Amino acid sequence: EQQQSETKMGHFRLPSVRRVRSSQRMRGFSMVELAVTLGMVIILSAITVPALIPAYTNYRLSWQATTLSSLIQGARYAAVKRNTTIGINISGAGNPSPICPNGLTCVFVDANGNGTLDAGESMVALPSDITLVPAGTAPGPASTGYAAAVPPGWPVAFNSRGTVSSGGAATIYILYLGNPAQPSWGYRAVTISVMGQVKPWAAANGSTWHNL
Repeated sequence: EQQQSETKMGHFRLPSVRRVRSSQRMRGFSMVELAVTLGMVIILSAITVPALIPAYTNYRLSWQATTLSSLIQGARYAAVKRNTTIGINISGAGNPSPICPNGLTCVFVDANGNGTLDAGESMVALPSDITLVPAGTAPGPASTGYAAAVPPGWPVAFNSRGTVSSGGAATIYILYLGNPAQPSWGYRAVTISVMGQVKPWAAANGSTWHNL
């Protein structure tokens, strides 16, 4: 009986010891483990964050170019659909509008032809760090296939046939997007052919243009 009692006692004690050891192991990380994990996070952040910044900038530049291209194409389609002339214009320092937020440059569809951004007209508000830049800042237009392309003297108008209504000699337009203070970001462009074809482009600083 004594042996059986000891066996039973041993039988009940062993799980108790295992539970204590198991609970000790589940208490959490030691300070050394936490320090090592934190160090790995810092190292990985130092490696990945600098690589993510250019990628994010490229995304923003491309998004602005494709959005602007879509706006211009929309104006062309509207001109054909309504069988009239519809222009693209800009609102900014020389043509202010309270609808353009925070005094930014806004490219808009001048649906009523009054030269002013009005409520309900489609627009793209360009951010302060990615805006229209002059010729000579971005790579020249030759690699787009439109060597004679020039920035527009606003507005740009589409007639009922969907072609550019320049009022004179046939003109190919190009809009440059970028940040002159950050040439390493590269540039984006939108070309408008005489026949009304609208294309977005991308180029690294000092490089050639390729289609987005």
